[in-house]
Amino acid sequence: MPSRRLADRRAAVDLGPQSVVRNAVLRFLAWSLLALVVVGIATVAVSEHIAEDEALRDARFRGASMAHSVTAPLVDAAVRAGDPAAVARLETIVQNRMQDGSVNHVKIWSSDGQVIWSDDPTLTGKVYKLPPDAAPLFGTKQAVTDYSQLDRPEDEFERKEGPLLEVFVGAYDAEGVPVVVESHMSPDTMRADQQAIFAELLPLAIGSLLLFQLSIMPLSVSLARRVERSQRARADILRRALLSSELERRRLAQDLHDGVIQDLAGLSYMLPTVLRSQEASANGNGNSNAEASERVLSILQRDIASLRTLMTDIYPPDLSDGELADAVKELAHRSGGPELEVHVEVPTGLGLEPDTARLAYRIVREGLRNVVRHAGARTASVLVSPDGDELLVRVTDDGQGFTSEDQREDGHLGVVLLADSVRDAGGHLDLRPGAESGTVLEARFPELTTAH
Repeated sequence: MPSRRLADRRAAVDLGPQSVVRNAVLRFLAWSLLALVVVGIATVAVSEHIAEDEALRDARFRGASMAHSVTAPLVDAAVRAGDPAAVARLETIVQNRMQDGSVNHVKIWSSDGQVIWSDDPTLTGKVYKLPPDAAPLFGTKQAVTDYSQLDRPEDEFERKEGPLLEVFVGAYDAEGVPVVVESHMSPDTMRADQQAIFAELLPLAIGSLLLFQLSIMPLSVSLARRVERSQRARADILRRALLSSELERRRLAQDLHDGVIQDLAGLSYMLPTVLRSQEASANGNGNSNAEASERVLSILQRDIASLRTLMTDIYPPDLSDGELADAVKELAHRSGGPELEVHVEVPTGLGLEPDTARLAYRIVREGLRNVVRHAGARTASVLVSPDGDELLVRVTDDGQGFTSEDQREDGHLGVVLLADSVRDAGGHLDLRPGAESGTVLEARFPELTTAH
């Protein structure tokens, strides 16, 4: 059994099968993939914004060029009067621009809101409220561009085409009268620009990121290997320390068992014979010798029990195979006696992890030790049971209880240290008076996972 326990302790401090380097590289690749996705999304958003600005700039340029060089110079008194020849000349030139896809629709506005000319003849000569973007442009050569939802009355026949780019250009007609030329253009140009910009930006951005990742990959692998070597070195040191401690405890327990305890046990077996011999040959001081011998026997028996307890503390029972119930029962048997009856309620087959079982055993051992040393109790009870997601460990007695002063005594240092261990395990340890008398030591903590 001891050799198997040592082997288990060695395995418990060995590194797991997963490589630190592999895990680090996998995490690096996962974050790299996430970065690629983020960069791709950002590139799409930036390309859309750039393409939109570029489309608006191009539409403004084309609208201004047509207004200043083509449309406005053809507007004169004859066009305003509706002369067929003048209107036909203007219509022919504008229709040519519409056919080559430069514009979709054109309107020429006067400052009083009248449509001087439109590619839709039904609008020519009608008066509307000037669009908000058009009114400030009269008397200037400025241009403004935006998307139009075609929701104004004069856009009634264009709505079926969907949103269009809308350009308002301030200009002067052939007679120097201020006019505003309104042009509607298709957003297809913007989409084409967006695709072109996206095709140029995305490979550049992702390619740069991939190049950067490839350049730092050797550094990442090197750092991961250094961390792995450091962890293995630390694990080796820890393993040697644990094995040395285990071997030393085993040696001390064996020396106690084979040496002092055997000698004291032999003396305890011999003393009753000596006592009976003294009683048979009692003289004047026989009673005194008998009392002294009885006291020596009592001391020897108490020391043997203490040494056995110490041996168990130095080399506790094996709890790796779920033997907590048997170990607690044995501990209760050693703690009990003629003056103390200990009841144990520990289900078999709990299937606890070794670290969980060891902590539960420590709690029971400390509780029973305090009952024996301080409580003066006649009965005590031990309960170890699952309670939801936690393990409940409780030791109670019917002794004299304790006061707040008792809690501060050095004798309760073990409880303080035990409370720290339970708290480190994510639980809570409580030492309180019983409902009627005695003391309750209760701990709750989640099941611990042994590292492999």
